Amino acid sequence: VPGTGRVEFNVAVESSDRAVSYRVALFGESGSSGKPLATVSGLAPDMDDYLHLHADASHLRPGQFTLVIQPSHPSADAEEFPFTVIRPSGSPAR
Repeated sequence: VPGTGRVEFNVAVESSDRAVSYRVALFGESGSSGKPLATVSGLAPDMDDYLHLHADASHLRPGQFTLVIQPSHPSADAEEFPFTVIRPSGSPAR
């Protein structure tokens, strides 16, 4: 991940119900058991059933993160997407 700019997340969701919205939370090193670094609610998938999210790269330090996607439907389970942020060689550390 570059030290500045925008990072884009595209997450496929499996719902044929256009009325379903999603809550997304970003967690740091402690995983989804800790306090989220950021949350956004009321997201709707596009026509291809993807959620499109953006984050400021300067806020993503190298390390482990988890993106948690929770449908608004009460019986639906959340999905977790762990990922690792690394800086390209020669990029300034933040």
